[in-house]
Amino acid sequence: MALFGLWSFVWDDVLDSGDHGDHTSPSETVRPFEQALVYAEHHLGLSNPPNEPPAPSAAFGLLQHSARTLREQVNADQRLRIFNQIKIYIECCQTEQKYTSRGVVPSEQEYWEYRRDTSTIPMWLSLAEYAADVTLPRVILETDEFSTLWKQVNRGGIIINDVLSLRKEMHENVINLVPVMMHASGQSIDSVMSLIIQQLEKCVQDIKGAGRALLGMVDNDPLLRAGLQRYIDQVESMVTGAYYWSLECDRYQVAQYKQEDGSLVIPLKCAPHQ
Repeated sequence: MALFGLWSFVWDDVLDSGDHGDHTSPSETVRPFEQALVYAEHHLGLSNPPNEPPAPSAAFGLLQHSARTLREQVNADQRLRIFNQIKIYIECCQTEQKYTSRGVVPSEQEYWEYRRDTSTIPMWLSLAEYAADVTLPRVILETDEFSTLWKQVNRGGIIINDVLSLRKEMHENVINLVPVMMHASGQSIDSVMSLIIQQLEKCVQDIKGAGRALLGMVDNDPLLRAGLQRYIDQVESMVTGAYYWSLECDRYQVAQYKQEDGSLVIPLKCAPHQ
């Protein structure tokens, strides 16, 4: 899990910087993404090409270390779900970079359409069965409640990231939820932040509701219920973990702005240019 986290973190930063492969013209920028998919599929044990596929960059090559463990300990169906999330992530990063390269601010709806899949959280969600030591049946995986759990955990993590990283990303070529909503609505940052907090509160309510509903579906199977509870605890911790890590880490440097009542007052104008 730590190795997968290292890879996803480094690769996500490389994508944000735009330096994710060797290319000399805009028409060639898609090639590193295609190489990444071939590389990931091979190292997850889902393809058998005649030759070892090259990594599109040293950063993406870090995937091979966690993929080796996943091949040994995770069944093919779970590895396919992991690969599918990596594929969606890579494809949507291309969409995100089109907005960035054109200097276009997307609408709030357009932002969420690609941002939900440029988050690394769905890739982590695809690993949650492995982390919780449970194999969930399709009767659970294919429910609306399970889909809601994934969607709202991802959305909550994105909101937390975008709010706490705003101070840092103001000085980078990164599109962020806060200015997107300000641009779309014409409202002040204080008004937009109130709306964002309401969205986050709804995420928490939906996550709790979906978890209760899923557990209710397996009341007659104590072993599966215990495994599902571990799974739900695992994915809920992705939201709380994202918050506490982002708050305390040096990356965003916002811990100093925590108030006695637990709120944050972050002075955006004082943000240093990293």
